[in-house]
Amino acid sequence: LGSAAWSEEADQALEWAPRVDTGQAHVTERTGFVPPAFPTDHIAAAVARGLDPAKALPVSHDSRTLDLVSPVKDQGACGSCYAFGSAGDLESRMLAGGDPLLDLSENSIKECNYQGTSCAGGNQYVTMNYLSYHGAPLESCDPYVDRDVPCTSGCQAQVAVLEWRSLSGSTLPDPALLKQYLLDFGPLQTTVYAGDQYEPSWAQAFQDYDGSYVLYNPSGRSPNHSVLLVGWNDDLVHAGGTGAWIV
Repeated sequence: LGSAAWSEEADQALEWAPRVDTGQAHVTERTGFVPPAFPTDHIAAAVARGLDPAKALPVSHDSRTLDLVSPVKDQGACGSCYAFGSAGDLESRMLAGGDPLLDLSENSIKECNYQGTSCAGGNQYVTMNYLSYHGAPLESCDPYVDRDVPCTSGCQAQVAVLEWRSLSGSTLPDPALLKQYLLDFGPLQTTVYAGDQYEPSWAQAFQDYDGSYVLYNPSGRSPNHSVLLVGWNDDLVHAGGTGAWIV
């Protein structure tokens, strides 16, 4: 889970299941997360030790009610969720720091990062390095296009990432750790399994979700979609029991 300076929001809640590596890195429309090709667990080791076991965690928390979440956006027919997750993360971090909301350019993040990943998919390590080195211009200067297009030059960066940390690497994060960081620092970029050719029915259910119930998938397949984690509710009921994340 990557975070911009501790650090597309969708109104939906999901229950995490144990991670199983399928060995596949399949990018489909409306997803786009591709795991990094290098080990990441060591990056998160020091952060995990920061968990305070005595910290009181409420039954529920929703960053949207605190005006810490930017408006919902649509990535369209392009595997660019990683750019939306990173832009939303940075926009939330700015709001949490008392800065005004800026609409940052996802197009710049997907087209101008040093790997030029565009609609082929990417991850937070690519985007956070780009945002640290180059920074993010406004959407008004480089509007989003849901296909591969050339990098737009000449847009002035309005904000840059000064520090970012990974809370869990490739392992399943401790729910208490995520809750603590949500309370302390605001929304966090993370990943979920949103379906693919192996589970097309889940992909359809995920895409059709309207927020009126809790989504639950116990398959444990590797995540393929970058989202913004904005809260949780331990009392939400689903097919596997109770408790869900809000992303």
